Amino acid sequence: MLSGLHEVLVDVFRRRPELLLELLPGGRQAPVPAHDRTRTDDPDAVAILPVPWRADLLVVFEQAGAATLAVILEVQLARDDNKRRSWPNYVTAAAARYDCDVWLMVLAPDDAVARWAARPIRTGHPGFDLLPMVLARAAIPRLVDPEQARRIPELALISAIAHGSEDNGLAVALPALQAAAELEPDRALA
Repeated sequence: MLSGLHEVLVDVFRRRPELLLELLPGGRQAPVPAHDRTRTDDPDAVAILPVPWRADLLVVFEQAGAATLAVILEVQLARDDNKRRSWPNYVTAAAARYDCDVWLMVLAPDDAVARWAARPIRTGHPGFDLLPMVLARAAIPRLVDPEQARRIPELALISAIAHGSEDNGLAVALPALQAAAELEPDRALA
């Protein structure tokens, strides 16, 4: 069952898909290809019907109208072995549809869930195990600078969700709240 927090996190990336560039561990694993456009697409694009699996968000990076990279974002707030079994399907379906590299990025602010999500997923085919790219709490910047929070309020929100309950969490939460209060209505989260 999806929670309000889950939907808020997905909506942050839906409204500002470029935020993936701030958080993608691409520099450590693979470079982000050249692109001149970033857009979200229907998450059902990675589903093979009639299987009732649906990705949380699909972000497509394009160069001159052609897809150069597709990133499937999964927000995991708890363990869900059924969801994890769907992830290889998402990757292969998106690769077939967009004819480009596809990355699976799992946002898991809880450390135990992040460790669970980071385990390789065996597909049974030799040499084809999926290793998700996991964005754990430690990889999410602890944003305390009010100016940076104003520039990237979505990142400030994710930072507050990930680090707000830590010691001195108020130092992370306040800039996020201030930045959110100053957002124009069309950019504010619903």
